[in-house]
Amino acid sequence: MTRTAACAAVLNVTGILCAVPPLCITEVAPAESGSRDWVELYVVQDGDYGGWWLLDGGFDEVIRVLPSREYRAGEHILVCMGMSDPDDIAAVRGCWRFSSAWAGLTGTDGVLLLADGSGVWRDAVGYANRDGTVSATTLRRWRLLQESGMWRVAAATDAATIENNLADWSGGGAGMSLCRRRGALGVPVDTDDAADWYRARQQTPGRGYGGESGSEPRIFAEVPGGVYRPLSGELAIRWSVDGPDWVKTIRVVGVRQRREVARLMDADVTSCAELPWYGVTEGTVLWDGRGVHGGRVPPGWYAVVLEISDPRTRRRNSVRTAVAVVP
Repeated sequence: MTRTAACAAVLNVTGILCAVPPLCITEVAPAESGSRDWVELYVVQDGDYGGWWLLDGGFDEVIRVLPSREYRAGEHILVCMGMSDPDDIAAVRGCWRFSSAWAGLTGTDGVLLLADGSGVWRDAVGYANRDGTVSATTLRRWRLLQESGMWRVAAATDAATIENNLADWSGGGAGMSLCRRRGALGVPVDTDDAADWYRARQQTPGRGYGGESGSEPRIFAEVPGGVYRPLSGELAIRWSVDGPDWVKTIRVVGVRQRREVARLMDADVTSCAELPWYGVTEGTVLWDGRGVHGGRVPPGWYAVVLEISDPRTRRRNSVRTAVAVVP
């Protein structure tokens, strides 16, 4: 691979050693209505990537030059096209959002390139709807992709070969995205090949770069040894979910009684009307050890259950943590 400096060496899903640039493209939405397309980048290594170029082809087709910021590993950068909103001055829940005046991506075939401030190519992705035709613009960009050294290109130049050499965007459209696969170590797979990418039916802008499974929901009680004494104060219960679309409910269930004794969050709403949790991916709720009727629950084992559901796909999941309530 033609890479220079500061690349992280990792194992991909097949066990092959490959080089991941410190900042890479991880998700692309090229067919949004109103040309509100977007590109997501993933920060592999801490650094200031001010001056890096995100290109819709060559240097004369600039989507965005990244502003100078202190980017941290694990954060995402979301570049939204057709917008003029102010740039974030700080990451919000691990995501930076920057606007771009670029008119939008090609919804059928395209090539995106990422170059550092010195003009050195760092990452790229090409995609095609595989309809058997390739425009002159796509052919020019494909040749630039070949010159960049960021992609394993085919020797032949006929339309079918070129399209099959790019990531499969057949059937792609608004509401979908092209996602980079996750490696075994949780970093982006980067073998410079179309197989690194797949078409996703559900977008995850600014909260992950796709992957087949995503993060599992988590919940735990902040109490030493899992023992809670209500007279000592309120019990803090921390939780997190993979994305903001999940609808969340948190219940306290008696293990012996097998019934709910308290509900701390109901479909993203808590008892505090000013604190709705819709769209929030992590937080803390408090329990004072009281049940639904206001009295303290009797000593015993209780399960604090986080239940989540996706209103669009109807997918459901739940996790729990155990708490022993003592006098």
